[in-house]
Amino acid sequence: MITTLSLLAALTFQDTVPGLSPRARAMLDRFTPPPGGQVSVGIRFSADTVWIGQQLELVTAAWFPRDLRDRLRRQPTLRTPALSGLWSAPNQTTPMLAETRRVNGRVYDLFISHQTLFPLGAGPITAPPAVLTYAVPASSSFFAPEDRTTLESRPARLHIRAIPASLAARLGAGPTARDMRLQWRLPNQQVVAGTPITVELVVSGEGNVTLWPAPEIPWSPAVRVYSEPTEERITRPGGMVGGEKRFRYTLVADSAGVLTMPRVRYPFFDPELVQVRVAMAGSVGVAVLPPGTSVDRAPVAASRSYVTPLLSRAVRDFWPLLVLLALLPVIPWWRGRRRPVRSTPSRALSLEDELRRIVGQSSDATPGRVSQALRRRGIGRQEAEAVGRWLEQMDRHRWGPGAEPPPDDTIVAQVVSRLRRRWTSRLVMPLLVLIVAAMPVAGQWGEALSRFADGDAIGAARLFESVSVEHPAAPSVWFNLGAARWAAGDDVGSLAAWLQGSRV
Repeated sequence: MITTLSLLAALTFQDTVPGLSPRARAMLDRFTPPPGGQVSVGIRFSADTVWIGQQLELVTAAWFPRDLRDRLRRQPTLRTPALSGLWSAPNQTTPMLAETRRVNGRVYDLFISHQTLFPLGAGPITAPPAVLTYAVPASSSFFAPEDRTTLESRPARLHIRAIPASLAARLGAGPTARDMRLQWRLPNQQVVAGTPITVELVVSGEGNVTLWPAPEIPWSPAVRVYSEPTEERITRPGGMVGGEKRFRYTLVADSAGVLTMPRVRYPFFDPELVQVRVAMAGSVGVAVLPPGTSVDRAPVAASRSYVTPLLSRAVRDFWPLLVLLALLPVIPWWRGRRRPVRSTPSRALSLEDELRRIVGQSSDATPGRVSQALRRRGIGRQEAEAVGRWLEQMDRHRWGPGAEPPPDDTIVAQVVSRLRRRWTSRLVMPLLVLIVAAMPVAGQWGEALSRFADGDAIGAARLFESVSVEHPAAPSVWFNLGAARWAAGDDVGSLAAWLQGSRV
């Protein structure tokens, strides 16, 4: 392969080069500039020994003195090695300026061309020399002849190791790769018996995506399978070739029921761990409707999130704080049980203050008004009147001359204790009910979305209905319920759900 160096362009120093693989950039220190203003060319493999199918880099580097490069009239040519037995991934083959150094007062430019390779077989491989050709004018005259010079690099050697026999039996026809994953991707549409659908088995990871073989899938005899062309998506994170490969199949179910995508095993050889690993895709069920069900309608995508009322969001996101706040009123009650009430004037006044605080009456409220507040909170007539008489004695002690304070009344203490328990339960129980009620909603929402994505519109509609009962003020819930009913063929039900969402 013949490539040209764009040496006549005005190039400046670059620390990093866009388009240059990080793995190739890490090899720049292995190429040292020549002394005395000379030109040099060399090739290097990123490793001396690799496994079959393991990624490696072949870098071709040429050093040019800056003053010699300025004298050239035409662009030099660089012929990179042509290799056999190695799969070459697409790369940027045009040499690029990768580095500039100053050695002994002379400036050198380093031009790099790299290849990403995957060995196909075991054994030694020798890369032929790279050839660099350039012509230097004999003088500054335009008509002066040129001295043509050709330089060759030293050959580079590589040893490819075969996969051990103990592992090859388990590997079979599996590829060499890293971090492989398998996943079924099903169409977002209702499946009807006798109607074809297209499913995908996505294989992703690091390695030579193009040469990944098709997985062995144990299809059910109740479905007809037709293979479709595959699709590849190549990525290069950190210079490592990877991506995903989609194996597509057209399926036709013979009868209604549940069509199960089988579990698939995909063994591969990990060169870093030197072991055979297995990527697996779990089985997935798809609901198949009886023939004659109408599916000739545009699918409606479901919303991934739902907008809930403020109180529901507070329970969902800040429930630990709410539990702590609900337990705060229990502390005085617990301390009160540990410390019995004594018949002292200060304690009597504190009992009165707590009574007025619980019933929501100020210190200047009359005893009759406090009794009426107790009646409204469910306290009996006799007990409320007894509390009123006790408060009258407290007023005479507070405002009358020389009146002794009344002792703590048993009825008053019981009324305060009963109101305290009711007040605590009114705070704790609603919060606990809200928390318990909000917990299963997230699980129902996620399962409903999964069923909708798998094509089970009937099951998704049933779960969306349950979520709508818990969160009737969330518009997205009604929208998804309408989309699920629409996919299931329930036109009236979908319209009703969407209208309710519009009202919300």
